[in-house]
Amino acid sequence: MTGGKSRPGKLKRILAIFGEEWLKNKLQEFYQKLLSMNKVAEELNKELEKHNIRIGKDFVHRVMDLYGIQKLSPGPRSEIIRKLGGEQRAREILATLYEKLGTAKKVQKALQGEISNPEIAAILKKHNIEPFRVNYIALYHIMDRMKILKRRKIKKRKYEEAIEALGGAEKAKNIIETLYNTVKIVNNEKRLMTINDVTEELNKILASKGIRISARITKELMTYLGIKKRIAGERVPVIPFEGTKEEMLYLWALCKGDAHRVKLRSGRVSIEFAGKDETAFCFPGILVKYNPNIKKWIKNLPRSPTGYAKFRIILDESFSFVLKKPQEIVGEIKNINQLAAYLAGLIDSEGSITAKKRYYGYIKRDKKIEISNKDKDLINATIWLLKAYNFHPQLKKNKRTGSGT
Repeated sequence: MTGGKSRPGKLKRILAIFGEEWLKNKLQEFYQKLLSMNKVAEELNKELEKHNIRIGKDFVHRVMDLYGIQKLSPGPRSEIIRKLGGEQRAREILATLYEKLGTAKKVQKALQGEISNPEIAAILKKHNIEPFRVNYIALYHIMDRMKILKRRKIKKRKYEEAIEALGGAEKAKNIIETLYNTVKIVNNEKRLMTINDVTEELNKILASKGIRISARITKELMTYLGIKKRIAGERVPVIPFEGTKEEMLYLWALCKGDAHRVKLRSGRVSIEFAGKDETAFCFPGILVKYNPNIKKWIKNLPRSPTGYAKFRIILDESFSFVLKKPQEIVGEIKNINQLAAYLAGLIDSEGSITAKKRYYGYIKRDKKIEISNKDKDLINATIWLLKAYNFHPQLKKNKRTGSGT
């Protein structure tokens, strides 16, 4: 700052000397030709240095943004256009090569110097193009955007031919749904047919029509016909829950104590149960009829006092009741039999039954049932339920573990 006045900025000085139109035209001209901010700055500096002004690429960036001059984004497409000398020149070279060669793949090979045709070599020499590495996808997109490619019009898609050969959309849908829900035995284990299995069976049907499809076409068929595809973990066939209300309450209580329950993305329910042998064997005994494919990790068998077992099973979405909160389940108990089933599940997982003799001048037998759990909602709901049926439960809190009994 001199004499209280600041020096005008570079842009103001340039506009004062050359004018806005000159600067805008020069930026467009140089950028179209050079496609590089550094090179544009160098060319402009040749003119500006006569007036003691020097600019850099940051100045070029800002002014181009100010005037709305379109810039190429960095990447393989910009690199190809840069190597070919700008948008207009690239359009001319690529159109000429495509007319001579017929495919984008051959144009790529020509630009990489892999085609030894004298006519192609002459075209590249005429435009001073040295061989360079070309990304095929980027080149294809450039040629497509410039409307150089002449795409072959597809008269009929493969999945449409398959539908016709199968006797129409309705019949095709019935055939594919039937196959997709068919149980297949692989390595002595039952599972539902996969898309690859369906494709294999469809090819047997379509062979007489001279049509062969891939798994991708089968997926397109299913999408077009509105057939919902399974996700991973759904191939094993499972049976919906068909038990009584008492069985449902027992299972909920058993899982609440010793099982980790998760709803899968497919809607099915995964239950992982771990505990002592005596308790753990209750778990597969109830659920094996709904899915025989139970994964087992068992130690110290046959059953021993120190034995430990772990089971994991995937069940139908009708088993979502195991995810309910204690308040919801308690509200479903309507009679003493249902209460007994609920308590049986809690006792098997989190309870104990004791009977002691005490002598006070006479023999007195103490019979006690204890249920311990850290879930306050479960303990409170169970106490409320027992009181509703004229029982007299007592709550004891363990200060060390925080559990209620």
